[in-house]
Amino acid sequence: MEQSMLAPAVQPRRSGPRGYPALDGIRALAVIAVLLYHFGVGGVRGGFLGVDVFFVLSGYLITGQLVTRWVVGGRVDFGSFWLARARRLLPALGAMLVGTAAAVIVLDRAQLTLFRGDLSAAATYTSNWWYVFHSRSYFVASGRPPVLQHLWSLAVEEQFYLVWPLVVGGAVALCVGVRTRLRVLLSAALAIGIGSSLTMGVGSALSHAPQAGDPSRWYFGTDSHVMGLMAGAALALLRRGDGLGSREGCTRLRPATPAQTALGGAALFLLLLALSRTSEFSPWLYRWGFASVSLLTVVVISVATRAGPLATGLDRPILQALGRRSYAIYLWHWPVACFTRPGIDLPIPPAEAFALRVGLTLLLAEATYRWIEQPVRRLGWRPVWRAAFGARIGSVRMSTAITLGIAALVTGMVLPASATPNEAPYDSDGTVYAAEPGHPGSVHVLTPDRTDPAHGSSTQPPGTPIQTTKDPATKDPATKDPASKDPVPKDPVPRHHTVGSPRTTQPQPQPQPQPQPDPEPERRPPPASRAALRDYDLVVYGDSVPLGAIARLAATFHTLTNHAQIGEQSWTLLPELTDDARAGLLDGRVVLLHTGDNGVINAGQLDETLRALSHAALVVLAVPYVPRPWQDGNRATVQSAAGKYRNVALMDWADTARSHPDLVWSDGIHLTNAGKVVYASMVARAAVR
Repeated sequence: MEQSMLAPAVQPRRSGPRGYPALDGIRALAVIAVLLYHFGVGGVRGGFLGVDVFFVLSGYLITGQLVTRWVVGGRVDFGSFWLARARRLLPALGAMLVGTAAAVIVLDRAQLTLFRGDLSAAATYTSNWWYVFHSRSYFVASGRPPVLQHLWSLAVEEQFYLVWPLVVGGAVALCVGVRTRLRVLLSAALAIGIGSSLTMGVGSALSHAPQAGDPSRWYFGTDSHVMGLMAGAALALLRRGDGLGSREGCTRLRPATPAQTALGGAALFLLLLALSRTSEFSPWLYRWGFASVSLLTVVVISVATRAGPLATGLDRPILQALGRRSYAIYLWHWPVACFTRPGIDLPIPPAEAFALRVGLTLLLAEATYRWIEQPVRRLGWRPVWRAAFGARIGSVRMSTAITLGIAALVTGMVLPASATPNEAPYDSDGTVYAAEPGHPGSVHVLTPDRTDPAHGSSTQPPGTPIQTTKDPATKDPATKDPASKDPVPKDPVPRHHTVGSPRTTQPQPQPQPQPQPDPEPERRPPPASRAALRDYDLVVYGDSVPLGAIARLAATFHTLTNHAQIGEQSWTLLPELTDDARAGLLDGRVVLLHTGDNGVINAGQLDETLRALSHAALVVLAVPYVPRPWQDGNRATVQSAAGKYRNVALMDWADTARSHPDLVWSDGIHLTNAGKVVYASMVARAAVR
């Protein structure tokens, strides 16, 4: 986000008709919104839209520069343009990447494998497509997020800086006359912008995102998220560079009329409303919302660049200071957010944690702006490079210190992350599960494998240690979650694996296949007592929260079949559960359904699933507890659905966990040892009718 966060492409004069200090105010509002959103301030739900404000600013300023210098001036110079962009972008980015790499090596080596790939993508400005091609989701509820994830937006802008000048240069070379060039370029900008909006809208609709699918592909993609850059470019082309340069043919902008001021004020109000109230899981946002935010920003810019009340209101010293440093603030705020999670990395009250995070971000941004950005910008690469390497720290030359520092970073990066010892996992009664010697892909499970006939057949005497192969989608239970410093308790039973209750002492005979199965099986009544649970089979569908209580649940029911896995989204889980129910695999069984920790639950999908489960003996439907923006909506969805079906029992885990913080880890989501005991007990109570 170079031009939207750094100083403008064409240096403004603080006074005079061609100055536009109000744009620094817009930058400041955008970066404040992004910072508050990522720091978890609940009143700024739509702060992520600040990125789209930056996109429009970048498109406007960069295209204005190209118009005044190339289209009107008639001289195309790709080399100078790209070198100028590199001088503005790379110094601060390089400092942030070095600092973040050091933080990962020291504080979270478990993320090194992930970080190395992200670092390569960041260095080549391909982060957004790296995340798309690796199916990385922007919407993750728990664990430490990827510390370079925010660079996806810089990648989109840099790709714009690479391609758009080629389009402008081609128009200058092929078209005669300034008007013709401007018309061709305006048509191209509008066509690309409309095409991008349609790609976002149609693509997200066809994939049922965000309510029933992951919208990350459409959020990250350059093809689907370039409409803001094109909207800003279109405004600059409509103005033919007026107000952005002093070359011949570029005129001053007239002051804003009362009608224009009113329109700009209304657009700014709506934009601030969107920044504060919009949810990232709102379907309208992906259908037409991003395009609307871009158009609102265009209106604000068009009025704020004219002398008038709106420009005066945005031209405040504090906003100017933040706007000029907004690029550095954006670069540093996300790594700071990842390494200073309240209650996890910072054992201090939320208000103090917020103040510390903001202060650290501003301190790093100021150091980067003052000692890296500004010197390179004023003096160029070579003088700063010579000065840096020629300086001394005591008796040590800076060149030696830098060389040793880079060597240390490289060494730390290439050492395997697995060299760091991890804490052993444990289940609710403190049992430690270890990998079998010589078989790193298997674990011992100290419960008999009495597989449910509906999912395969395997019976062994009780207490016999069995060897089970891990599901590829389930992480090694002898490791921590690589995205979190906290040990996330995981049961070693792999997904789709059935274990028998330790209470059972005799193998059960295999049921004889029925020659003509009843297409409408008789409903089995739900358990009438806790003791009756021993005669019922439990099937678990969910994410890492119920996965933590698998061992306790297995000790309560006749058999347990696990379909829960780490990071499962409801839009993946619910269709799978619906298919299993329609296939008759769950008839007569007790089903535990716990979803919604990682994202929004689609009400229609949940209703369809519960209808398909009408022949299950009972469905225990958990209310998820996840201190994230989607928690309240998911709770309402689950509670509403539970009241519609007679075989559904609501288990309000959210209410219990909220009242007893000791039941969950410091991430506010995963079960502690005590939490697994209480969770399993609540499932048992809910299952008894």
